[in-house]
Amino acid sequence: MNDRSLDRLLPLWWLFWAGAAVVVRLLSTGMLEAGDGVQHFQIARAAWQHPVLLLDHWGKPLFTLLSMPFAQLGAWGMTLFNALCFLVTCWLADGLLRRPGNMARILFPPALIMVPAYGSMVLAGMTEVLFGLLTIMVLRALFEGRYVLAAIVISFMPYARPEAIAVAPFFIGWLLWERQWRALPWLMLGSVVYAAIGGVVLGDLLWYIHRDPYYDASDTYGKGGPLHFIWYIKVVLGGPVLMLLVLAMVLFGVRWFRDQDERQDMNKLLFLTLGPAVAILVVHSFLWWQGLKGSLGLLRVLATGVPLTMVFVLTILVRTISPWFTTRPGQWAAGLASGVVFIRFAFVGFDMQHHIPVKADDYQSFLNTVGERIVEVKPAHQRVVFYHPYLAFRAELDPFDSTTAFHCRGLNMTPQDPGLSAGDLLVWDSHFGPNEGRTPLRGLLDHPGLRLVEAFTPRETMKVLGGYLFEVLLFVRDRQRREAPTSWFVQPNGPLVPLGQRLDTVPCTNAGAWCFNAGEFPMELSAFPLNAPGVVMTELTISGSFRWDGEPGDGLNLVFSEEEDGIKLSYWPEKLVEGDFAFTFHAPARSNKATNKLYFWNSTGKPFRVEGLKVEATRYLVP
Repeated sequence: MNDRSLDRLLPLWWLFWAGAAVVVRLLSTGMLEAGDGVQHFQIARAAWQHPVLLLDHWGKPLFTLLSMPFAQLGAWGMTLFNALCFLVTCWLADGLLRRPGNMARILFPPALIMVPAYGSMVLAGMTEVLFGLLTIMVLRALFEGRYVLAAIVISFMPYARPEAIAVAPFFIGWLLWERQWRALPWLMLGSVVYAAIGGVVLGDLLWYIHRDPYYDASDTYGKGGPLHFIWYIKVVLGGPVLMLLVLAMVLFGVRWFRDQDERQDMNKLLFLTLGPAVAILVVHSFLWWQGLKGSLGLLRVLATGVPLTMVFVLTILVRTISPWFTTRPGQWAAGLASGVVFIRFAFVGFDMQHHIPVKADDYQSFLNTVGERIVEVKPAHQRVVFYHPYLAFRAELDPFDSTTAFHCRGLNMTPQDPGLSAGDLLVWDSHFGPNEGRTPLRGLLDHPGLRLVEAFTPRETMKVLGGYLFEVLLFVRDRQRREAPTSWFVQPNGPLVPLGQRLDTVPCTNAGAWCFNAGEFPMELSAFPLNAPGVVMTELTISGSFRWDGEPGDGLNLVFSEEEDGIKLSYWPEKLVEGDFAFTFHAPARSNKATNKLYFWNSTGKPFRVEGLKVEATRYLVP
């Protein structure tokens, strides 16, 4: 096959991989990004009816503008948009990879899209893919000497992703090195355009600075070690690509020392590809380490530098390997063999991290159930106030129509005013509510002007950001009805309400304690009266103190579970460590057929003792 034939076939090769991503998305029952991905879709879709969203800083204005038509197709349209971005990225990179050789041109599409961090962002409809496209557009413009075009694209990069702060200095630095003074004024074009639009629409020329949503959220998101992203680089790139990157860096060093004539080109390649990619890693590592700019330590952000990394890797590898095969058939045979092997292992690595097609996990399945319920009850309410964007998506809400829905960032509650209007339905979830929403549940449950009307918990207990148990509670503005906290069970005196009780106790030296043998399930309390008429939810607090009798173990759990007709309704385990413990969880109302039990699960085979075991209950009632 000659180069002309390859030029005709390559677009079909790119289209194959882009189309595969769209097909996978259409076959998927779940979404890879049920939080940020859904929000980007909602912003892009609603921008058609609410044009001010085209200046939404968090939504990334350039991404919103370009993806808006595709969002009208539905959530899958965001994947279609990113697949087209991937397609254009391949076309742009192909112009850079002609010099290394055809093997690099053929390998680039599968090598790029099978990088777990990048391919998952294509499927999720996230902003990282567009930013990666812009980096390759600038790279090609610089290599082709189209410096004004490069400067114009650089000027719009901050409106696609904040990683521009790490990438732009390298590109601008090259313009300075090449003394392209005429191109430098064009670096202001994007900011001038968006400042002018913001001045007219928002009355603020500096809206991009003043409306920066990336505040210090370390109290919510926490912080981590400076090497966080390096430790997880295999997860970002996948094993096969990481191996190729290491090999390429070694070969780069060898070629740089051996061939002085090639150093200038290699320096340019290193500075403009691997330099910005490493800078992205360094900047995000610093932000996560210091807890700055709302950093959550998300690995997906490194996808922005993956296209540049792949250009570097394939350029070095193919330049080194191609001379080994002097005949065209030999080159094609080597390329085909290496391509098949790489695709095989890269696909396995990708599928291990992101099973495709993507299925709705327990997290999304639970939210789907809640969303379906909101659809049923929302006609009875003037407005739905929510925190979790996925719930708005599943409840078919327009989050930017303030007459029917409101994306809450924190209620301004006072003893007299709960912060809701009459007719509002508040949908509080433990993932976004106490974190980004700045609304702790305790304040809602204790507020005299709010009434709990429904509660949802997942079948399998999940903990979300902040260590909260995942749950969703619905409130309306009304007088709260609840019973005062009552003790249902106090050890060692026994039940205060009729319960089922099974104990495998042994003689104990401390008269105020229970000592248990080495059995796997040494204690069980059952038949808590959770489903009495008029109960919406019961808040259970279980407290006490436990010690090992003798050699300490590592496997004692306190478990609460519910069943109905042999089907598990909930399973709530908490691992115990020596000392005092106190756990609080919420049990929604169930049917009269539901059964429950609280028990110790001792998998260590070692004896232990418990003192002051207490179960305290607070019931929330219908009006």
